[in-house]
Amino acid sequence: MREEFRENMSLHPSSEKAKQQIHVAYKGLSQLHQFDNRSAASFSVSLEQNPFPKPDGYVDKRTKAVDKVLEENSGKQ
Repeated sequence: MREEFRENMSLHPSSEKAKQQIHVAYKGLSQLHQFDNRSAASFSVSLEQNPFPKPDGYVDKRTKAVDKVLEENSGKQ
């Protein structure tokens, strides 16, 4: 979250990318809100199949880093 905030903090509030990021944040908060009242007698959680679709042009730095380590390790064998 912090990394994405830092990457997007210079976005203009009315830009399409900013609106998309805000939408994803609200969706995540609404899903997290399902866990607020766990003492309720009928506790259930419902999640979407793909709650956080990756935006066009999204680059997942963590996946790239893992792939790089796996590639380096496979070359050593």
